[in-house]
Amino acid sequence: MPARKAVKIVEKPIVETPTNPKIRFITIGLLVLIILAALVWKFKTLFVVAMVNGRPVTRMELEGKIMSRYGKQTLDEIINERLVTEKAEQDKIVVTGTDVDNKVADLSKMLAGQTTLDAALAQQGLTMEEFRRQVYLQALVEKIAEPTVQISDQEVTDYIAQNKTYLTATEEGAIKQEATIALRRQKISEVFGKIFADLKAKAKIINLLQ
Repeated sequence: MPARKAVKIVEKPIVETPTNPKIRFITIGLLVLIILAALVWKFKTLFVVAMVNGRPVTRMELEGKIMSRYGKQTLDEIINERLVTEKAEQDKIVVTGTDVDNKVADLSKMLAGQTTLDAALAQQGLTMEEFRRQVYLQALVEKIAEPTVQISDQEVTDYIAQNKTYLTATEEGAIKQEATIALRRQKISEVFGKIFADLKAKAKIINLLQ
């Protein structure tokens, strides 16, 4: 049997085609422009919030108007909220999501037959998220002030005598309960007012909008 001849495989060297630096630069530039255009379109409201007859209304212009009209008021609200939450942390006071749910449910029941909570919030220009935040902060305020609030039987009796025409309950027990709740809210407001004034006096606040 004749011997097979060995086949020699010759590997051809890979020759790289030289790239024109100018073409490569143009290609990269086009890719960058395409990516930038895509990002600008995706996040267009970061720069432009409206168009009026082809002319843009920029976010900077909108924010400038908002800041000039509502900036100080909004900043004061944020500062006040921060003071309340910091005081709650110091006193180890916690308000849970369930606590907020229960308070929202109670308020919904109080409105039953008159209107819905959603309708009431819409009239005030509030979202449910904003309302829940307010309920949360109010619950913190109540828990901060509550330990120092005391109501005597005589105070309840005096309150009923002075506010009889404003009370809705008709039975004696219900009248006392309604008066006690009203007195409690009144005292919490007074006590917390003093606590908050002290917190603000001692806080190191630098308001750069002034």
